Amino acid sequence: TKDCRPLEDTTYLEGRGISQATLRHPQFVGRILNHRHTVQRAGLPPKTYVNTAFPAYYEGRVVGLELKGAGFKGQAPESQFSRSLWLSRLPEGRPAAVLVVSESALDTLSYAQLHPQESALYASTAGTLTQNKLFELKRLLREEQIAAIRAAFDNDTQGHHFDTRLLAGL
Repeated sequence: TKDCRPLEDTTYLEGRGISQATLRHPQFVGRILNHRHTVQRAGLPPKTYVNTAFPAYYEGRVVGLELKGAGFKGQAPESQFSRSLWLSRLPEGRPAAVLVVSESALDTLSYAQLHPQESALYASTAGTLTQNKLFELKRLLREEQIAAIRAAFDNDTQGHHFDTRLLAGL
């Protein structure tokens, strides 16, 4: 995270249809960052790329970064994605009523924009739903005393597979 800064450059997210109102919502403030990466090639001036970074959490700690930008998807070195989730903030002043799970942080933001719910905790699996991620989802449900879970996966073969895997895992 040493190359991360608070979210200021929202060009990529707005290009994907995510509004400033969604990005400024208290559930997402501080959960989306900008990651700066400078490339120096011989004989050329340095070029700095600004990507959007989604911190991956495991047991409340950041253990990785999912990076996205125009024509780029990747992750920070040594990220631990087999067990971590990207998470919104918990609702302020009350427990979360539902845990909404999607395949990617962008899907999560889109879902929250289309179906805003003040009492939701939003989570992304970063494109995989491993057994360890299922354990982490169960831990969140138990520790935060969240009564319901809602799958917000894509309406495609992989999304249907995730639906089945989530149901079987819980």
